[in-house]
Amino acid sequence: MSITVAILGTGDMGSAVAKCLIGEGNKAVTCLEGRSERSRKLATNSGIEDCGSIQSMLENTDVLLSILPPAEAIGFAEQVCPIIETSENDILFVDCNAVSPATLERIASIARSHGVRFQDAGIIGATPRPGRAPVRFYTSGKYLEEMNKLAAELIEIKPLGAETGRASAIKTVYASLTKGTHALRAAAAMAGETLGVGDEIRQEWANSLPEVSKAMESRIPILASDSERWTGEMREIAETYSSAGITPFFHQGAEWIYELLATTALADESRDEAGQKNRSVEETLKHFLDALNKA
Repeated sequence: MSITVAILGTGDMGSAVAKCLIGEGNKAVTCLEGRSERSRKLATNSGIEDCGSIQSMLENTDVLLSILPPAEAIGFAEQVCPIIETSENDILFVDCNAVSPATLERIASIARSHGVRFQDAGIIGATPRPGRAPVRFYTSGKYLEEMNKLAAELIEIKPLGAETGRASAIKTVYASLTKGTHALRAAAAMAGETLGVGDEIRQEWANSLPEVSKAMESRIPILASDSERWTGEMREIAETYSSAGITPFFHQGAEWIYELLATTALADESRDEAGQKNRSVEETLKHFLDALNKA
């Protein structure tokens, strides 16, 4: 049986997930008020219906997916849960954001205070599209049966039990390695340039760490385009590590790197735009070091 899924927001992941759900015969709706022009275009291209307001978006919704930058997650919960409380629909509110288990519990508490059914989810994998492995929705909470209705050819539902927070934990720990590593590699490349051995260290990486060098060549030129969103994610990861009794300083450092990259003109590009520029690592580092000199 088809369902109506509300998705906020409709960036790369949200719009791609919606397209998959629509392809399975479901309906996807959103509210584009206050969203960027790029999010609007992605929503339109994916076939998502813009309802104009949060309240209208929820009128016939079965499941609400919050897929936002981490810094917006609590504010959205505070906004939407009172509306769900007064709605005639028994909506399942699913937080899919890259937040720490502690932040997730704050969001769950908001939902509980308004009598809203709540599920924790962590999305891992590239945006779903034909030819790629399915994106994984790790999920924890009481409503697995309803989460299974979101399963599609390119969306895999991975249950982690009834305890909320587990899905957020796996998401943040996973991202601590991937996005944390991107930040470390950018920092190492910047340090090499600043110390006058940029060419030499890149050649050494190419010789002795060819896979790492290849990854740096492809990722560093587009890294600034993600930097603003990932700054808040590093903060959530640092909190996750701290709650596990592990130093948060790795990812506080990564947050610092992404904050720096977010001050460059390259941060205004979308990932697609950045990828189309065919910009070299050397050229990219000039922008990063200009920002560093101004910091």
